[in-house]
Amino acid sequence: MDFSCLNEVVNLAATRTTHAISTLFRDHVRHKEARRTSIMVATVISEILKTMLGPKGMSKMLVTATGDVVITSEGKTTLEKLNVTHPIARILIDVAKTQYTTAGDGTKTAVILAAELLKEAGKLLGQNIHPTVIIRGYEEAIKKTLEILERLSKPVSIEDDEVLKNVVRTVMGSRIAMDLQNHLAEIVVIAARRVAEEDLGKIVVNVDNVDLTKKGGGSLNDSKLMNGVIIYKGRPHPRMPWRVENAKIALLNCSLEPFARKNVDWRKEYLIKMPEQLKEFIVEEKEFNRGIVENVKRVGARVLFCCKRISESILSCFAREGIIALDMTGKKDMVRLEKATGGKIVSNINELSEKDLGEAGLVEFRKISGDEMLFIDRCKNPKATSILIRGGTEQAMEELERIIKASLKAVAVTIECGKIIAGGGATEMEVAGELREFSRTFKGREQLAIEAFASAMEAIPKTLATNAGLDPINVLMELRARHNNGFTNLGVNALKREVEDVMEKGLVEVYKVKKHALIAAGETANAILRIDDFINVAKQRESGEEERLAVERKRIMDEKIRKLLEKEEELKQIDKSLMERMMHPETI
Repeated sequence: MDFSCLNEVVNLAATRTTHAISTLFRDHVRHKEARRTSIMVATVISEILKTMLGPKGMSKMLVTATGDVVITSEGKTTLEKLNVTHPIARILIDVAKTQYTTAGDGTKTAVILAAELLKEAGKLLGQNIHPTVIIRGYEEAIKKTLEILERLSKPVSIEDDEVLKNVVRTVMGSRIAMDLQNHLAEIVVIAARRVAEEDLGKIVVNVDNVDLTKKGGGSLNDSKLMNGVIIYKGRPHPRMPWRVENAKIALLNCSLEPFARKNVDWRKEYLIKMPEQLKEFIVEEKEFNRGIVENVKRVGARVLFCCKRISESILSCFAREGIIALDMTGKKDMVRLEKATGGKIVSNINELSEKDLGEAGLVEFRKISGDEMLFIDRCKNPKATSILIRGGTEQAMEELERIIKASLKAVAVTIECGKIIAGGGATEMEVAGELREFSRTFKGREQLAIEAFASAMEAIPKTLATNAGLDPINVLMELRARHNNGFTNLGVNALKREVEDVMEKGLVEVYKVKKHALIAAGETANAILRIDDFINVAKQRESGEEERLAVERKRIMDEKIRKLLEKEEELKQIDKSLMERMMHPETI
């Protein structure tokens, strides 16, 4: 699909009604058309994601307004880049964002299921079944589905290495080669274990403590996990050592530049009238700098990281003493250093002591693709770590970064909730079968709504079979028959293009991901079914749209001008001169 005309396609679906949209005309036909519009828009969004589902799913090439190219098979990234304005489309995009934030995966599943539930509801609406009845039936189906999921789930612990790797492989799908999958699965599982901490008797995995550093050059297989963290900075002084082994590390949150320090004790003024006074001042400054360096040496630190500025003269003193010192270290990097080395961030250098120091087996500056980076490696039991991502192109590294982030989140959620569930559409097929049995306990029209919910669940295995090149109808019939005979873990193995026991083959998903996707899809479908009219409250819709386009065009032009000014030194000087004239018009 051409994404440049997606907004027109969505708007076309939204306007294909027999009556013009009006805020006053509210007869029965109007209500039908409002729901029909919602279903058509949801179907358009769903069709984009369907071809991306599963290990045999395709990728999308997204071209932004500034000309940047993004190649991805991730549902959240694709939906975020879509230029759509219809409110139903925006609701589905928000569902994907919430699903990713909460569970880290399952964005395509949530949106596809929501659209399928709306399509099935549309069939019931065509049979003159009231939306309230459908909503009530869907609510009963959601409650029953959660009971079924709980029964089908299997326990897993942080020590189940192979199970956690299978979770990562399922998230990665076919987006990367199998050899690279195995390599990255091991990296992701080890990284998640390192940052796992116990809090109030529960295991908590904060994926923010895993830093992803991209560096071009080499292949994706060169990506590796560090036993510590990476700081993207080079040596601040040419005489500073390249390498320190068995390093004691000091972490400071204070400035080591006296004249920039906003502190009463450091705020001094010097009035120099004689050459002797200047000489005395220089000597005292050297003594002061030497005192700071000696204070660091006294506690045994060989490496120092500072959040704020370190003066050039003090950096020179550190270099002469063979101490690595880095200033203006970011707050996130300082927190990771604290967790990785076991040190403590100190706010006053005079209060620095040996117990505040962290440790690392190796601190080394390394040149990678022409740039210097500082590696803090061989840390003892680090609670923060870094993954160095390599690749031949920027697009490949960005996609790998998205894959690793999603995999880390999935493993973290698995460790925290301690449950997995069968993938490959096996869970959806089992839910569909049991819901049909459950629907027979109802005597009213809610029975039809519950059966519709069951039919919507089968969209997942059907889509997986389609993307794998299988006949979806034959696969669906086989799965129904064998699930009715008690094969609860039978699903679609898209890689082998077969129907088999996916749990035995390691095709597993995170219980929380599946649970949240089903809840989000059901609740979203019910919320949209409650909408019976669209009311445009904007006073000047056309002029507002024109204004938005004008702002967007200006932003793109400003971005192009900024990039041009960065490349041309002469243009940069002209721009600077013009800005000075604008700030001081009296000089013109």
